[in-house]
Amino acid sequence: HAHPDYLGMLGMHGTRAANMAIQECDLLVVVGARFDDRATGKLSEFAPFARVIHLDADAYEISKLRTADIAVPGDV
Repeated sequence: HAHPDYLGMLGMHGTRAANMAIQECDLLVVVGARFDDRATGKLSEFAPFARVIHLDADAYEISKLRTADIAVPGDV
């Protein structure tokens, strides 16, 4: 956590900086996350301006809660 660009965890237990960055981002690259309400809060207000690239090993999870602009089913 020593990198100067590290903002910390987002969501209800996250940092203000991380949550503000998400709200202002225009591209959100999601790798293996499920858009849980503890991370997103009110989903309709989460990263409202962002296009979403969603990569997940479980193809069912992609666009399940937040529509992905680019879906990438697969494993890293």
